[in-house]
Formats: sequence, structure tokens, C-alpha cells
Amino acid sequence: MTESVLTRWVAILAVSLLLGGCAAGSRIPEDSFYRLEQVAPAAKLAAPVLDGILMVQGGAAAPIYRDRALLYSESDAPGRLQRYHYQYWIDTPSQLLQRSLADYLREAGIASNVVLPEEGVDARYRLRVDIERFEHVRGRSGGQVVVTLRMTLAERASGTLLAQESLQGSAAVQGNDFPAVAASYQQVVVDLYGRILERLRSLEPADK
Repeated sequence: MTESVLTRWVAILAVSLLLGGCAAGSRIPEDSFYRLEQVAPAAKLAAPVLDGILMVQGGAAAPIYRDRALLYSESDAPGRLQRYHYQYWIDTPSQLLQRSLADYLREAGIASNVVLPEEGVDARYRLRVDIERFEHVRGRSGGQVVVTLRMTLAERASGTLLAQESLQGSAAVQGNDFPAVAASYQQVVVDLYGRILERLRSLEPADK
């Protein structure tokens, strides 16, 4: 082997070892996925409030809320939303809320049954929940999670509006990691579900 060839091989080997060391030293983060745990209401109603089947429909949301990435804003720049890298919901927020709210209201016994649109059941009532805000506001001590939902209850056949209200909740993040952020989302969502249930329970007989 000539000296020039040997020199070339030594150079190639040195570069390979250098690149290998860099790759080993810079570990690529793994994706993490979060879900909303199903939580039953404190107590089941003695009798349904809605006389008929209730369908929980996925609501409207800004395009950025149709993505699965967890979102955040800075407390000093609330108008700017950004995505966290490698941190995702297992489904879009709209679908997560639709399914978990349906389960919650079914457990509460708010209607004779609570279904989703894909089940193909002829429901008397339609409840739609739009997402107006769904983000982690970063700040001191972990910041807080803020969620704003707009609920709309209507009778499907006539289109009669029975209830409409915007609900907002927030919870401080108790920690500096993403599981703590997800836990705060869980806390806020369960609180909002309870408020939606109370709003539905408050309907006058004439509204039903």
C-alpha cells in the first residue's frame, strides 16, 4: 500500500470516528404521546334531564388546534402560539374532547343515551363543543394551562337552540415536565365537563 493511499484511509477512519462520536453524544429525543384519562362524574343523575338520545358532535377549531402537537404561548406574548417538538396528543384535541365528554355525560345519565355521530344513531339532541383556546401558557413555576370551550345544544329535527355558552378554565402546572402539563389539561377539562353538565341540568322543562 502506497503512502498516499494509507494517508487517505487514515483520514477516512478519523472522520468516521468523529461522526460516530457526535451521533452518540447527541441523542435524538423520542416522541411522547398523551391522552385524557376518563373520569366519571361525582354522582349519576337520578333521572335523565334530556328526554331522548344526545349526540356529542366534534366542534369547530382553528387549524392549529386540529394538529396533535401540544401548543404553548409565552405569558408576555399571549397572541403568539407555538408547537412543542416531540410532544403530542394521541388524537386531535377536538376528537379527544368529543369522545371523553360523551363518556362523561353518558356516565352522568344526562340523557337516555349519549352517542357519537359515527354510531349512526338517530339522536334527538346535538351537543357541539368548539375549541376556542387549548394551550399551555408558559411563565413562572411551570405556567398554567388555559382551555376555552363553546358549547351549543340544539334539537336536531327543528334546529331549535336550547343552550349556548362559552366556558373557560385554567390550572397551574405543578411541575416542570410535560406529564405535569398533561395533568393540568386533565384537571381543567374535567372541571369544564362538570360545568357543562350543570348547564345541561339547569334547562327548564320547556327547553326540553
